[in-house]
Amino acid sequence: MAKKSKLIFYGLCLLNLILLAGCANQGAPGGGEIDRIPPQIIETVPRNGTTEYDKDYIELKFSKWVDKRSVQESIFISPFIEKGTKFEWSGKTLRINFKDTLKHNTTYTITAGTDIKDLNNGNKMTEALNFAFSTGKKIDINKISGRVYDQNPEGVMIYAYQKNDGDVDPSKRKPDYISQIGKNGKYLLLGLADGDYNVFAIRDKVKDLKYQKNEDEIGVQFKDLSFKAITYQPTISYK
Repeated sequence: MAKKSKLIFYGLCLLNLILLAGCANQGAPGGGEIDRIPPQIIETVPRNGTTEYDKDYIELKFSKWVDKRSVQESIFISPFIEKGTKFEWSGKTLRINFKDTLKHNTTYTITAGTDIKDLNNGNKMTEALNFAFSTGKKIDINKISGRVYDQNPEGVMIYAYQKNDGDVDPSKRKPDYISQIGKNGKYLLLGLADGDYNVFAIRDKVKDLKYQKNEDEIGVQFKDLSFKAITYQPTISYK
């Protein structure tokens, strides 16, 4: 059974937000009822929990046509692939090619975030999709789940950092594991290795995977998460 630690964020500092997005020549067809069905990912390659995965790509199949730019900005791979990725589309299926060799005996987690929207009406995914696979014979099964309470939690990022020496500074370091909040405020982090973690909820406005003081909003837990012999439940505070 997976060791699971629950983390509850009671809220982020609220600011007035104006979010602007657009793409030319992408409008709903005339006539008929407005499509309000959010897109979903209906198939992944590899499947969640796959071990000894040796391909240099993954695939995501969507239930409907999606805005490609929103997808590209909403796919997160943990741990990071230093040389990046290349996106290739075939109909409603996205292939993500790795530009670097995956690490041996490592669990990778893929998050498709809630900023992914369909092409015609901008319906967003209602919750992030997370799946994990391993390049070794076993997969790390530690999980963190919780909820962010905020008037508008959708799109807030969850950044988890494996502690090495001292406290983690999210303004100077990119996270080891990433997830994104859905409309209901819930989140899930999969495939974490044993160790100690700091976890932050950050509204990352410039999407640089770092906390920008006086720009981003942040929620902080003030005790570490630990995956060892026991499950640890921290107490949370906020800034």
